[in-house]
Amino acid sequence: MPARAKRIGDSGDVLDWSWESLDPQVTFTGAPSSGTIPGGMGPRSIPPVNAHLQDDVPACHYTATIRLHVDDRRGGTSQCDTTVTFNDDVAPVVEP
Repeated sequence: MPARAKRIGDSGDVLDWSWESLDPQVTFTGAPSSGTIPGGMGPRSIPPVNAHLQDDVPACHYTATIRLHVDDRRGGTSQCDTTVTFNDDVAPVVEP
C-alpha cells in the first residue's frame, strides 16, 4: 500500500523527512522510509513508501496509523498522521 506526500512551502529550505509506523505489525518496504528533499521553491514530492502488514496478521480490514515527520533544519518541524487500511480482497487460487 503506497503512502504519498508533497512538500509545500515557499521558504526554499532543505527538508528532512521520515515515515514512522505507530503499529508494530506494519513496516515499510521498497523505497527508503526517510530522506532529504533539496531546497527550492514550489511543491516537491516526497517519494512514496510502501506500508507492509506482517504476513502472519489477517489483512481483512486491518487499520494502522503511520506518521510523516518533516524537519527544515532551522527549528521548524511538522508531522502528520494518516490511517491505512489493509484489505485482502484477492481470493486464493488452488492449482491442481
